[in-house]
Amino acid sequence: MTPQETTIETRLIHGPGGPRLKGAVVTPIFQSSTYEVGEVGAYSDIRYIRFSNSPNQIHLARKLADLESAEDGLMTASGMAAISATLLTVLQPGDHLLTTDCLYGGTQNFIRQDLARIGISHSTADGDDPCQWEKLLQPATRAI
Repeated sequence: MTPQETTIETRLIHGPGGPRLKGAVVTPIFQSSTYEVGEVGAYSDIRYIRFSNSPNQIHLARKLADLESAEDGLMTASGMAAISATLLTVLQPGDHLLTTDCLYGGTQNFIRQDLARIGISHSTADGDDPCQWEKLLQPATRAI
């Protein structure tokens, strides 16, 4: 049965499929924060302490990807980690970002200072004025 053929309730409880951890019917909560490296076939196999270091983190990312019908998911330690990872993946020097004027302060600082330092420009639109958004689009706008 594909994810589209099941209810969201079923997918929340049972999805995504895949091998059970140590035979557990329900994914157990792993309280340890570090794991030994073991055999590493590729860089992505390394369980770095702050990245994919827990079976719970991996399971949650897969579950959220399944619920969103996405190919994969990534868990981060904070919202700023998610925002910066996303923007640094999508944008490169010379690109333009269009944002709203009501962003979290840390996000504003990241855009104004860090992205600007690497050559990514931005414009800020009034979130209450949808017409302003289109006027602020530029040929180099890569993300909104």
